Amino acid sequence: MDTSENIRKTRLQKLTGSDFEMLDGEPDIRGWDVKDAAGKQLGEVEELIFDYESRKVRYLVVDLEDNDYELDDKQVLVPIGIAELHESDDDVILTAVTPAQLNALPEYNEDRFDTEHEVSVRNVFGGLGGAALNGEGPLENKEANQTVVDDDFYNHEHFNDQNLYRNRDHMAELKSTTDPFQTEGQLNLEQWETGVDPLDPRNTTETTSDNSETNTEKDIDDDDNPDKVGYDRDRIPIR
Repeated sequence: MDTSENIRKTRLQKLTGSDFEMLDGEPDIRGWDVKDAAGKQLGEVEELIFDYESRKVRYLVVDLEDNDYELDDKQVLVPIGIAELHESDDDVILTAVTPAQLNALPEYNEDRFDTEHEVSVRNVFGGLGGAALNGEGPLENKEANQTVVDDDFYNHEHFNDQNLYRNRDHMAELKSTTDPFQTEGQLNLEQWETGVDPLDPRNTTETTSDNSETNTEKDIDDDDNPDKVGYDRDRIPIR
């Protein structure tokens, strides 16, 4: 099989150079230091890899060049659910990752990245797929050799983007209050069903003389309103 064909079967791409940008309010952690629970340097977030179908960040590309453990000088993929933000500093913490695991990860090369690479990464961090969430135990070896990654592959705690906010309770509260299916779920769900997206910046709220609120639409040039990528799918505008 042509290697390029296998690469194109992935649903993932780099954020840098894409037609997407981070959703407003979501931290862009590219360039942040990556540390362990003891505060020792593991590397730096070089890039974010996102799923263009779900518009969710799936992996951090971590550059291990500058570290305190004499790790191999390479770039590796770390699933988003394994990372967490420092409570106040611009640092990403990998509390449950060992230096040995980072060394065991395959080197990330954007020109040779494919779904088999994802399987190799998963195996380093435990080798469990979506079946583990249903109490079915580890995947069979034949499944570990799959070449197509589907939604079940990402149905695992390693890709639970909410873990990123574990140390920042106030950010978690902000995320819940801006989730249209929670605090104001019924109103916003009805708006979506009628074709009005409450998260679309083209829809604003005006107050009339009798204090009632009506929706109006702004004329925004699409070039000034690029597609957004986030850690929380429910907050991404539907266009």
